[in-house]
Amino acid sequence: MSDKEVLFDRRAILLSGFGGLAFSALGLRMAQLQIFQNSQYRTEASENQFNLVVLPASRGPVYDRFGIPLAVNRRDFRVTIIKDEVGRRQDVENTIDAVGAIIGMDVVSIAKVKEQSKTSLRFVPTQIAGQLSWEQYSKISLYSANFVGVHPEMGEARHYPLGEAFAHVIGYVAKATSEEVKLDPATNNPGIRVGKEGLEKSQEIPLKGRHGATKYEVNAHGKIAREVYDPSLTPVPGEPIVLTIDAELQQLAYDQFVGESGSAVVMDIQTGDILVLASAPAFDPNKFIDGIGSADYSAYLNNEYRPLYHKAIRGTYPPGSTFKTIMSIAALENQVVTPEETVFCPGSYRVGNALFHCGGRHGNIAMHNAIKASCDVYFYEMGKRLGGEKMAETARKYGLGAAYDLGIPGVAKGVIPDAAWKLNRVKTGWEIYDSINMVIGQGYVAASPLQLAVMAARIASFGKAVVPRLIKSGAGAVPAVPFANIGSKLENLQVVHGGMFGVTNEGGGTARADLGIEGVQIAGKTGTSQVRRITMAERRGGVRSNASLPWKFRDNGLFVCFGPFDSPRYCCAVVVEHGGGGGRAAAPRARAIMKATLLKNPGNMPIFEPNRAAAAASTDDSKTKKAGR
Repeated sequence: MSDKEVLFDRRAILLSGFGGLAFSALGLRMAQLQIFQNSQYRTEASENQFNLVVLPASRGPVYDRFGIPLAVNRRDFRVTIIKDEVGRRQDVENTIDAVGAIIGMDVVSIAKVKEQSKTSLRFVPTQIAGQLSWEQYSKISLYSANFVGVHPEMGEARHYPLGEAFAHVIGYVAKATSEEVKLDPATNNPGIRVGKEGLEKSQEIPLKGRHGATKYEVNAHGKIAREVYDPSLTPVPGEPIVLTIDAELQQLAYDQFVGESGSAVVMDIQTGDILVLASAPAFDPNKFIDGIGSADYSAYLNNEYRPLYHKAIRGTYPPGSTFKTIMSIAALENQVVTPEETVFCPGSYRVGNALFHCGGRHGNIAMHNAIKASCDVYFYEMGKRLGGEKMAETARKYGLGAAYDLGIPGVAKGVIPDAAWKLNRVKTGWEIYDSINMVIGQGYVAASPLQLAVMAARIASFGKAVVPRLIKSGAGAVPAVPFANIGSKLENLQVVHGGMFGVTNEGGGTARADLGIEGVQIAGKTGTSQVRRITMAERRGGVRSNASLPWKFRDNGLFVCFGPFDSPRYCCAVVVEHGGGGGRAAAPRARAIMKATLLKNPGNMPIFEPNRAAAAASTDDSKTKKAGR
């Protein structure tokens, strides 16, 4: 064999070997794709063949303690467009123009829909209009066959039957923002709203349920060929929630503040159940569902009564003389005074060069009458004897300075100052005038109406550490548990009870409160918290009284109470912003609320128990009427 033949054989063998290796590698790769990764690519091919369109779940309803609907779903007629079905951009805009003309949309609304359709995802419907009347829905249903990609739909929309009275507690839902859509693309759907405030926001996950989807098979051109049923994509309705609130009492309390700015809280002392959590004025949550108009929103923002602000839990105010109740307990517990010991009140109290005034000249006065007549001089002396640390310790025991978890956002902690707090915040040490101001509920002290109600509940229960709760059943519910003892002596609390009884039932009391219910009396304490002092220059200019000042500079009026006096069951706290004296502004409102509460006695009535199927409930008009609307 020649050298050329040997060289050819070698090359042939090498080429054959390389070819064999290449074919072997190709075979292994084909085996990997067709056998080992078959499932993965089959799934990807299936996803290319089908599209999923989100199917909204029914949002869970919210009820009051007796089953009156507070947040429900009602039938919503709307019309949407899927731009991928229409085709060209110009055809999409022409279709929107035509549909808008049929249902009577204005030019501005049509322009907004066109902009929204530009950014919508593939096969995600863009809502042209919602909350259509039956006439509009019927009309567009009749003409929809003439338009490709236009879909008249009958879905659900959130509805708040009692509107403003529950706006701050329940909150509202609205369209998802672009940031929210990034976090959850499913929210980019015309039938889905997300919680923005109150319970709707804090309990968004359980309330929204689990959204489902409709599965469509599409052809090579991206057009829908048919709908494919998939039971795993069925939506799961949201969880129903029952609150501790009594809708009838909430509405009554809200109605007490017509023309005023304020709040009211009522609690069941035995259970901690919040029966009323009212803040006024409020807003109409139904206006936010499809986007509130700029004029309405500006009106809310510019209203000095702050209707968007939940005053009952977020508002903090100097508690004024309502604070004297627990300062009396502090004085007795720390043995700086006896119930019988008197302090002379000449109408003022001097500390160094400063003169602190009293509302009257009470002469020699002991604790019972000091509470009843709200003698500042008596309590100035108690503040001097106690000091800041002991006052702060008692205030915290009785519920102030704590942020309670109600299952809704924005619960304020308030301020109970002491030497460490002042050094940290004000950068100066504690002085005697700090104690003088603190003991009458002024200075740095700040408490919310909710905290004042807790304070009243702990006093009324003879020293039980009552904790408020808002959610009775469902997501965020808190079980009823026995309350611990604060550790105050019964005889000391009886002295304070007696003084509060004097406020409302004895001559010289600062808020006589006859309920007009035979054999039933309440005990309470007024408070007037100063927003600012009238300067000497203002006095020289003719400003002599609180009423002479602009509204926002007037004193806040406060009142706390409990009843029945001989067997306490319910307590109430009322704050009227810039309303003047607590006896004039707050006490009459609290009296009306407490009278209704005691007559109804809701704590002894059976509680509503919903089932999960109720998640798709519609508004029950008969129950709504029972709530006084």
